[in-house]
Amino acid sequence: AIPAIYGCTGLVRNAVSYAGSMATAEEFILFEAENTEAALQIAEKIEAYHKKQTDDFADYRPSEVPKLSEAVMQTDGVYYIYCVSNDGDKAAKIIGDWLKSS
Repeated sequence: AIPAIYGCTGLVRNAVSYAGSMATAEEFILFEAENTEAALQIAEKIEAYHKKQTDDFADYRPSEVPKLSEAVMQTDGVYYIYCVSNDGDKAAKIIGDWLKSS
């Protein structure tokens, strides 16, 4: 179900997603892709999703756009991570530390 939501069907081995209500932009997605090529394809699809989210929130809740501007979008091997939070720098550090340790 998660891959279909983001247009990534057939590219994902495992996925987890947490999102706030439609009133907030906060969201975390971790994809384990089928291979590194699939991870790059997932990145492209999520970048398009991110642009749509930014455009939608600009019209609906402009106060959420700064969170989207600081989103973490990172590929590491077969993993792709997308994170929108109140503190993009802190999220980037936590994600970077996790990737280094795994």
